[in-house]
Amino acid sequence: MQLYFSHSYRDVPINGYFFERFRAVNEEDKHANRYEDLELCADQKSDIWCVAKLERYLRQLSGFVSVIPRRLTQDSRISYSEYIGYELTLARRAQAPRLLFVDDEVLRDHRNMFPEDAVPFIYDAPQSDLFVHTEAIRRFKRQLQSGIPLPARQYRSRQALLVSPGPDRLKYQAEQIANLLRSESFSVTLATGQDPSSALDDIRLLEGLLESELCVVLIDDEVSFANVVLAMAHALCVPSVRLRQGSAAATEPQDLSIVHWASEADLAELFQSQLSNFRRGFVQPLELSRNSDEAARSVAATEWLPTRENVWDPRDGPSLVAHVRPIEPFVEDRVRAISADIGGLAAGSGSAFSHDVCRRLYEEIRRRRFYYELEPKSSQLDRQRIRTPNDIDAHRCGTCLDLSCLFASPLEAAHQRPLIAIVRSRNFAHALAGYFSPDEVSWDRQMTLGEIRAAVDRSDAVLFESTGAVEAESVVGAEFEDERRSAGKTLDFTAAKEAATRMLKREDIELVHAIDVTSVRRRGV
Repeated sequence: MQLYFSHSYRDVPINGYFFERFRAVNEEDKHANRYEDLELCADQKSDIWCVAKLERYLRQLSGFVSVIPRRLTQDSRISYSEYIGYELTLARRAQAPRLLFVDDEVLRDHRNMFPEDAVPFIYDAPQSDLFVHTEAIRRFKRQLQSGIPLPARQYRSRQALLVSPGPDRLKYQAEQIANLLRSESFSVTLATGQDPSSALDDIRLLEGLLESELCVVLIDDEVSFANVVLAMAHALCVPSVRLRQGSAAATEPQDLSIVHWASEADLAELFQSQLSNFRRGFVQPLELSRNSDEAARSVAATEWLPTRENVWDPRDGPSLVAHVRPIEPFVEDRVRAISADIGGLAAGSGSAFSHDVCRRLYEEIRRRRFYYELEPKSSQLDRQRIRTPNDIDAHRCGTCLDLSCLFASPLEAAHQRPLIAIVRSRNFAHALAGYFSPDEVSWDRQMTLGEIRAAVDRSDAVLFESTGAVEAESVVGAEFEDERRSAGKTLDFTAAKEAATRMLKREDIELVHAIDVTSVRRRGV
């Protein structure tokens, strides 16, 4: 019995705990000669949110399981992921058998958002209710075994229904989408009409909608025939990609079901990514690894395709400055916010001013509630993948190197002197971020570890643990576990600096690169 597993990727220990509960129930039933297992199926983490794919699997699998942990808002209120919330809404609309495990504080503060059958867990100690959770899984398994399952959706494979607003509206764009579908071996039926209400009386349209593997709907700012067909698809849980053009997209509240596009190039790229993700199957975490924690980590590793601009040769330290991007929109927005807070970046100078700018940038990133992710595996063993600042914002996560380049970007944009230090020991390599004091001399050669230590001791350079600004389930660098635990899985700026200093003073550490971004830029290396 395969189950749709809805969860938060970043909460690896919690997901591993519940994976282990399902494994334990399956093992217990095998010993009792009951061999039908509950198999959890999940979407591999990627930078694509494809509602059509989720709708498809809700009608193909036996049931829905969701683990809903807390999320802190920027003002530190208890909330939860809007994406998990949307998946739960889809499951309730499809009337799928469900089992919900909800953080007890989320359930307390948002009781009206969840059905009465939600099972609470304690975020920091889920194992304290181990018996309750195990019994809930046993009951759910008995329910699935004894109940009448929802009939699987019947459709024609590779059949797509393409709906446009009207014969003369978005005509060229509809042809563009049809060609992309055909290039992926889909047979395409185009549906359009002048009168929105005509969609309700067309039985052939309804049958075509039900028989299609995928429905693609083009809509704009005006209510049209396509909106009515979209409402029908929504009510019938037909997997649908909703593509919207129009000026209203920028001002309306976010709708997780809609893909917004502005240009024809955007439309082609966005739809291609949706279609590719739709065709990609779910994975079974517990089949990826027999260890529950490892299974949780494997499904949480972001699947993304780096471009040439994302790749760095670790042997060439100065070339890392190509990944410091002071003019990306995400960076410019952060610097603009800091500048407004301090009355302009020209309002001060000196070491104290640089420290204030860096601290504010650190807290600005920390408020975003990103999380730490391990370096992804790559087929290029002599290359590292580095996310751009915009990638980090899209993925909501980053490695230590991603984050160090991220911090260097707004520091440079704020007219500071960014510093990136990469150190290693026998077992690991690690990146730290920071800056040079405005009065510190330029370094036109590679600094030694002793020189970096001395500069930090004199406050001529400041280094901090770049991962301190994002959530991590355990120690990443040289910070203490209780420092992360007491600050909501992050570090305050003082603790991040202290952690970097401890890292530099470790006896087993050697310096790989110390990159003075300003000097490298000036030399044009």
